[in-house]
Amino acid sequence: MLGLVLLLGTSARADEDEGAHVRELFLGELATPQEERELQATLQGLADTEEVSSTLGIEYGITERLQVELSLPYEWMSDGERTGSLPGVGAGVGFALVDAEGGLQVVSGVEVAVPTNGERSLGYEGLLAAHRPLGPVHLNLQVGGEREEEETELAAGLSLPAEWVSPLLEFTWSEERPLGAAGVALAPSGDVENGLAGLVDLGTGALGATACLTMERAFGEEQ
Repeated sequence: MLGLVLLLGTSARADEDEGAHVRELFLGELATPQEERELQATLQGLADTEEVSSTLGIEYGITERLQVELSLPYEWMSDGERTGSLPGVGAGVGFALVDAEGGLQVVSGVEVAVPTNGERSLGYEGLLAAHRPLGPVHLNLQVGGEREEEETELAAGLSLPAEWVSPLLEFTWSEERPLGAAGVALAPSGDVENGLAGLVDLGTGALGATACLTMERAFGEEQ
């Protein structure tokens, strides 16, 4: 089943902190593509009683509307059992159908997951995302799914972007595992963002944590 993702968000406190924005969410996806010739790399780790994993995500803007993506996940523990494996490599593209600066943004995309352990076939995921300013708060709504899993995942998030510290609150719902996250994103410089959040399994009440580091670099800028 080819899933679709709908994401609704806002811009970052433009009147108070011009240019401030959250680069990555803990559980969901942002509908803001990278700028042309801009590279973004994100390393995220997650740990709780059921899963210990890390993921390296890379995004590169081909044009102002088109970007390519690469995802390298590594599982240390899955379903409470030690694994120590690279389950697959994800590659995808995203395209901005609507890109109104300071207004509505609509992005579509697709990702293909290539298995590396020989235990499953190719996985496919569709993407449709929207971003719209709603005052100082970012509201993110998402629906998606994978063809292989044949299940739908819903996500919602709130963030209050600021120049240095941005609070975030997120939720995801799926048949397998509903999660909640509350944390902050820290931006010590214009090209680096650190994030730390607490996790709770909404089904069992089990607690965990997630952290991420995001770095950006623009190539070919005019001097």
